[in-house]
Amino acid sequence: MNNHCFLVRVIALLTPWVGMATPIHAQEAIAPPSRGICAMQYYSGLATIDTDGQVVSLEDYCRAFPSVAPETAPISVEGNKFWQAFLTAASPAALAFAESTGQQAVIDYGMTICPYLDDGGSLPELRQIQSSLPIPPSFDVAVTVAAIHTNCPEYRAGIGRRE
Repeated sequence: MNNHCFLVRVIALLTPWVGMATPIHAQEAIAPPSRGICAMQYYSGLATIDTDGQVVSLEDYCRAFPSVAPETAPISVEGNKFWQAFLTAASPAALAFAESTGQQAVIDYGMTICPYLDDGGSLPELRQIQSSLPIPPSFDVAVTVAAIHTNCPEYRAGIGRRE
């Protein structure tokens, strides 16, 4: 899969509650959702693959597991360098969005930025893709800055940073 498609797919996975249909391939959904999935604020229109491999509404899934505790640990600076850079660059709105999607989803999204640029994508094209989706602009900026800062510093001039 080329990195442009992967980038768009990760972005789409970050925004499932806005009515976008995210294609799911049953063979990709081996493990049940993480414990934190039921802590999301919005269930409407979302589906997941249950432990039997069946597509079920997220509302029904979470109702079936009332004992599943939501993740209560706040996002911390522990973890990889990207995550630390993201926390440094993120505004309160970007942090709130990151908490609603989960740390791993943010990291996965961040790991698509440099391969996209390395494959010939430009920062203006990346911004156009990002702006076409209902993700807070401050979140996209923080992810892009953190990814470039930690994984592909050769693109720093494009975001107005030189080191």
